[in-house]
Amino acid sequence: MKTFDVKIQALHFKRLVIGTIVIMFLLGCILSISLWAIYHERFIFAYRYIKVRELIEDGRLDNEQLKQELLMLSAQSSELVDILILGKDNKVLFSAKESEFGRESYFILQSDGKNPQDTHRYLEQVSNPKNSFELVKHENFFFSKNMFAPGMKISEAYQDSNFFENNSMEKRIFLLGYIIEKSSGDKIYFIGTLHPEKYSKLYSTLVEAYLVLAFMLYWVYLALWVYRDSYKGKLDQGLWGIILLCTNIAGLLVYLLYKQGNQTCFHCGAVQNRMNIYCIYCGEQLKSTCPTCGEAIPDRGEFCGTCGSRFVDNEKENNHENQ
Repeated sequence: MKTFDVKIQALHFKRLVIGTIVIMFLLGCILSISLWAIYHERFIFAYRYIKVRELIEDGRLDNEQLKQELLMLSAQSSELVDILILGKDNKVLFSAKESEFGRESYFILQSDGKNPQDTHRYLEQVSNPKNSFELVKHENFFFSKNMFAPGMKISEAYQDSNFFENNSMEKRIFLLGYIIEKSSGDKIYFIGTLHPEKYSKLYSTLVEAYLVLAFMLYWVYLALWVYRDSYKGKLDQGLWGIILLCTNIAGLLVYLLYKQGNQTCFHCGAVQNRMNIYCIYCGEQLKSTCPTCGEAIPDRGEFCGTCGSRFVDNEKENNHENQ
């Protein structure tokens, strides 16, 4: 234990923490650059999507302007299958990419008949039941959890959700987001694929490892700091170190409150009872004493709490006698 204490005290803790922060910052920058490299298309599409959505909801686009905005938006993402404008009767009025869905006269969806309590809501195309659509919120359309899942896992997930009604009929899965055009009542459908990014699984694993490493370093460094500090204060450093490893921030608050409730010798750094007049480790005087009765006097106040002598008057008399 003594060898460990010597090594911990010899450790340049401040340099270690600063060096770790710099390294973690650089790693964070690398991950951020990688995030942009992998998902930049999604970010650009998300930005354009939000802008177009605001314009539609505010009613600031006429029919031709709306079509132009949707055409430009459709060009922002290779995963976007199509953007459809449907009338109240589900008649296809416009298709941005002229997909198989846009070439039909009507695009009608119905519930797949599965458990309505399922956290995912799925719809089927009436004219082609093999086409199934997961209805998602607009913010999840371009950042779906599925982009982090390998292709095989996606298939297994949908198979587990009864997406194969029999062994011979395989479903095609799409994402479906929508906006209602308030003035006309037309529906705007955004249809996307479920294919994840090529390196998304590797990236998500690296991000998880980065976060776990950062959390572990923070946890251990905090425990080491308290261990070093309690050693300097001549406290039970082993006990405080274990407390911090088990409780972290709660243990730190208890430790700080414990130190606050006591006093620290300015000469040797030992933490001890607040009532001590002299340090029990080095003998240094910690508090001023009443010249009449010798009791410790508080930092504030003019009279001794034991004998009632006035400190100011005594100090003046002592100074006068010394002169």
